[in-house]
Amino acid sequence: MTVQAALVQRFRRLTIKVFQTTAKEIRVLLIITDSKDGLSNELALLIGEQAFFRFNVDLWYEYNFEINNDYWSIIDPTGRKITSKQERKVLVRKPFQTFFTDTNLPNNITENEKLWTLNQIQQFVNELCLLEKYNNNVKLIDFHQPTYLSKSVQMIVGKKYFNVPNWKMFWSNKNYKIEEDFCVKSAKASAFGNGNFLFTKSIEKGTHLENLYPWFIQKTIRAEYDLTILYINEKCFAFTLNRNQIIDLDWRKEIYSKDLKWEFINISNHLISNIKNYMTELNLEFGRLDFLIDNNNKYWFLEVNDNGEWGWLDEFYEFGLYENFLSEFGIKKINTFLRRRSD
Repeated sequence: MTVQAALVQRFRRLTIKVFQTTAKEIRVLLIITDSKDGLSNELALLIGEQAFFRFNVDLWYEYNFEINNDYWSIIDPTGRKITSKQERKVLVRKPFQTFFTDTNLPNNITENEKLWTLNQIQQFVNELCLLEKYNNNVKLIDFHQPTYLSKSVQMIVGKKYFNVPNWKMFWSNKNYKIEEDFCVKSAKASAFGNGNFLFTKSIEKGTHLENLYPWFIQKTIRAEYDLTILYINEKCFAFTLNRNQIIDLDWRKEIYSKDLKWEFINISNHLISNIKNYMTELNLEFGRLDFLIDNNNKYWFLEVNDNGEWGWLDEFYEFGLYENFLSEFGIKKINTFLRRRSD
């Protein structure tokens, strides 16, 4: 069983206990997410008796919600209610990652009405987030960032602070011949119709890319280690992965099929300073930055995910990731007894 599957199973067992917590005198953490988000499952368990309210956007038809002139409110499937009259903080996870491709709809909504309906739900969530941003309740992650998932901005700004591999995003009306070793990526994280994603894939010199759609390619770096750094409001938590553990270029392809061993490391003050300057320029308080370290110990910047996954990096609560993350929402005590190393 994968870590994510185990978390989902454990969350289901404890759902009633968590949802029965009242929020009359304590702060509510509202997480806007979807039902498949394993990190939100983990956060619910760690918060425990503290108030936690989850809005699974893909299951919108199981909730009741409204925004009016005086307040907004959401009622979940168990009957719990959260309103704008309560003290609260808001975490916006990834409510729309696969929202338009695999969200179920009530039977009375026709195929012709599906897209229109989903757009209306998305707009409600947008309105809610903008209201909470105006009230300064949205913390760390703001999915209305103007640089949200912009590869070109990330790379151009990144070149001021880091080594950046050559890259380009393009469309050609003819098949494009690769002149060097490049890899192909998605310009924007998006699922195919079958729910699968494009992982980073190596493209050998001399290969022709078909003129079917726009491409995003990047020079392949022969690296010894992956380096990922979780940035939480000026704090950096760095981890490396020896690439001899993986077969392909992209470790994400194997994250749920192997027990990949990420090692916590200390990074130089120079790199920390450059990361802080980079994130400040992009107006980001949170993100997971990905680098490669080549055989000459040279660091190459790949991207920053401003709403990236990170829970697996601190599975046994050893490095303070959860504590530092949740403290930004006013939560100072968490149930880290939930999981301990067996060895």
